[in-house]
Amino acid sequence: MKTPSNKMNPALIAQIKRLLATKEYHQHQIAAMLGVNQGRISEVKNGFWG
Repeated sequence: MKTPSNKMNPALIAQIKRLLATKEYHQHQIAAMLGVNQGRISEVKNGFWG
């Protein structure tokens, strides 16, 4: 059974953007920290969300 990802919301998008901007973490690390799919991190990075 799959574990559902957290829903994307403006606060989560802002947090992802802050973490990406620090360049301390890889996308898969951010996804694991926030409980979202790695694809969502990539979408935020490429401007799909927000």
